[in-house]
Amino acid sequence: MSRAPIIIGIDPGTTSAYAILDIDKTVIDIGSAKEIGLSGLIKQIVRNGFPVVVGTDKAKVPDLIGKFAAKTGCKIAAPEYDLKVGEKKLLIKNYIFRNTHEMDALASALYAYNYYTDLIKRIMKYVKVNSKEQITNELIIYVIRRGLPIKDAAQLIEGKDEETKVVRKVIEEKDTRKKDFVGLYNKFKRLEKDNLFLKGQNAALANGNNELKQELAGLDKLLNKKSVIKSRKIDALFSFKEQRARELEKRLRENEKEISELRKEIKKAHSFISRLNRCYLLKKLNNLGIREFEGKKEGLNISKGDILLVGNVNIYNRDVLKLMEDKINVIIYEEKPNEKTRDELKFELISSKDLFVEEFGSYALVEKRQLDKGLQKKNILNKIIREYKESRK
Repeated sequence: MSRAPIIIGIDPGTTSAYAILDIDKTVIDIGSAKEIGLSGLIKQIVRNGFPVVVGTDKAKVPDLIGKFAAKTGCKIAAPEYDLKVGEKKLLIKNYIFRNTHEMDALASALYAYNYYTDLIKRIMKYVKVNSKEQITNELIIYVIRRGLPIKDAAQLIEGKDEETKVVRKVIEEKDTRKKDFVGLYNKFKRLEKDNLFLKGQNAALANGNNELKQELAGLDKLLNKKSVIKSRKIDALFSFKEQRARELEKRLRENEKEISELRKEIKKAHSFISRLNRCYLLKKLNNLGIREFEGKKEGLNISKGDILLVGNVNIYNRDVLKLMEDKINVIIYEEKPNEKTRDELKFELISSKDLFVEEFGSYALVEKRQLDKGLQKKNILNKIIREYKESRK
C-alpha cells in the first residue's frame, strides 16, 4: 500500500465531473466528460492515488457516488442539506476549473476534505510527535478508510508478528467485514498486554516474597540466638510476616493461573485468526429476542451476508426478524426450532450438531466446505419436498 491517499469529489450526470485533492488540499486532477460511466471514472481516479473519501454536494447520496464508494471501499462525506451555490463558491474560491460540473465536483471534494480536517490534523500530529513519517500514507488510509484508532492503526501497520500480518491482509480485502477482524485483533493485542502486565506483577510479587523470606530468616535466626526475644511483640511481628508471606504466595499462584489462562486465550486467538480464510465467521446470539439483539448489535455489527450462530431460535422478536431479513440468509441453531418457529423464520436453518463449530468469545468458525455441503443437502431436500407437495395437488 504505497500509493498516496486522495480525497475525491464527484458531480454525476450526463456530463460527469471529478476533482481529486491530495492530503495537503492541493488539486492534483480535475476533469469532466460525457457518458464516462463508473468504470471509466474509477480508472481515471485511481491512477492518481488511493481513494479514502468521496464527497458530494447533495444530502441524498447519488447512486453513482454510492457505487463508487462500494467499489473502491472509500468513505462517503455528504452534507446534511444540499450545498447552496454561495457556499460552493466560497469553498472553491482561488481554485481553477473549466465548467459548472467541475465546480460542483471541486466543491464536493473540498467539503469532504473539510469534513475530515480535524482527523487529518490529529494523524499528522501523531506522525510528527512519534517520528512515523515513513508510514504517513498508510496511517491516513487505515484511520480514515478503515476507521481504526490512530495508535492501533500504527501498531497494525508496523507489526511484524504473524498474527498482525494475517489481520492486516484480511482487512485489506474489499469483501471482508473489517470491523469484525479488527475487533478480534484488538482483543488479541489486549490479551498480550495483559499477559505482559501480569508477568511484571508476578516478578514484583516474587521479588517481594523473597524479601519477606529473608526477613523471616533473619527473625528466625534472631529467635534462635536469644530466647529472651520471645516476647509477645516479636511473636506478633513474626505471625504478621508469615501471614504476609502466605498472602503473597497465594497471589502468586492466582497470577500464575491467570497467566496460564491468558496464554491459552492468546494461542486460541492466533489459531482463530489464521483460519479465517478457509472458514466462515459466525456471529453469536443466545436468541433472537429484542434484549439480546439490542445488547449485542453494535458489538457484532451485523451486516448483509453475515451468518449467525443462535443458541435458541425459538425465542424471537418479530421486529428483530424484520431487521435481519435483508441481511441474514443462514442461521446455525443449537436448540431445535419448533414448527411455529420454522414457519416464522425465513432463513436457511442448519443444526450446529451437523457441523464442527469452534467458538471464541462473541464469534465462532465453521469450515466453508462443511457448511456449503450442509446447505446443498438442505436445498436438495427442500426441492424434493416442494416437488412432492406439488404432485399431491
